[in-house]
Amino acid sequence: MKPKVVQYLDRGELPLKEGEALALYRAMRRARFFDEKALLLQRQGRLGVYAPFMGQEAAQVGVALALGERDWVVPSYRESALLLARGLPIHTLILYWRAHPAGWRFPEGVRAVNPYIPIATQIPQAVGLALAGRYRGEDWVVATSIGDGGTSEGDFHEGLNFAAVFDAPVLFLVQNNGYAISVPRSRQMRVDFIARRAEGYGIPGVVVDGNDAVAVYLEARKAVERARKGEGPTLPE
Repeated sequence: MKPKVVQYLDRGELPLKEGEALALYRAMRRARFFDEKALLLQRQGRLGVYAPFMGQEAAQVGVALALGERDWVVPSYRESALLLARGLPIHTLILYWRAHPAGWRFPEGVRAVNPYIPIATQIPQAVGLALAGRYRGEDWVVATSIGDGGTSEGDFHEGLNFAAVFDAPVLFLVQNNGYAISVPRSRQMRVDFIARRAEGYGIPGVVVDGNDAVAVYLEARKAVERARKGEGPTLPE
């Protein structure tokens, strides 16, 4: 039986508080504007390596706005929208993608680490950061993200297993576009949805429409609340 894909935008009324829909829209529009301009700069040779994220704004922004002020994000290289929505200034992000040293240190108060370039290495690090908060007596939750191809890396599985065993307060966002560089999902795994992989670790997995910011936001908020209560990680796809 196929899991239900969580969607909200096709409903008549949205279960949001006043201002939440506008905040989601503004964050997505700002991210799209940045992406378009950054891609032009990269094509002009004014940025170094830059990974565009068009079509993934809703997934990243939905997770970012579901987090609290003291929570952390551990992104990969395609999560510029996530960083912007968490408060990273645009000029800092531009400097980062220019490989300028001034962009390597994020401002005080922006609870985010630099994007990870090697595939999936951010997953165990995110789990470690989550457990560090517990040992320090903090109640922060860590959100980390990965593409569908990265879920075939060993670091992904090791990180999920460790997080599950120790009930780490982590949200694992899988941005699944069905194709990992040159390999379709069907050539990577037998499961029809990556969220099913969560079952092997004894943690909840949920499939969400990644272009539905409301669905991502509401499901991410549930995952954050669950993690903060000490009930362990969640894997939204």
